[in-house]
Amino acid sequence: MRLTRHVRAARGFGLLEALVALVLLAGTGAALFAWIGQNTRDASRLEEARARAALRLQALALLESVNPQVDPQGERAIAGLQLRWTSEQTELRRPSVPTQAMEPLRWKVALYRVKAHARQVATGASVDFEVMLPGLEDLAKASATSPAVAGP
Repeated sequence: MRLTRHVRAARGFGLLEALVALVLLAGTGAALFAWIGQNTRDASRLEEARARAALRLQALALLESVNPQVDPQGERAIAGLQLRWTSEQTELRRPSVPTQAMEPLRWKVALYRVKAHARQVATGASVDFEVMLPGLEDLAKASATSPAVAGP
């Protein structure tokens, strides 16, 4: 009896143990590959979102020079960026608040909803967005260009 115990202990792994180890290794490997694939897809989506956000920031910087009161719709292209916009007035025009006492009114201000479409020419990436912008009417220019009304 003692001899069979020593022989059995010296045999090492059996076929069943080796198969269990291979199944565990394969399951762990499959889970690892699925995790790596998901991380790769997530990284790709994050890069696309970052590119869209950068494109939107470039378009917003270009829209800063647009006065929707003067240009309610239009198109501009600069440095590989094409921008198209349309706007609609959402608030009535109001006189601006003077910054100093006895200062004459200089501006009338209105709020506009601007719908924009930006496209990167090199990559073809595009983004659509809306932003609220003020529209300014310069009362000094309006009075200078309008003909004087003669009194009675």
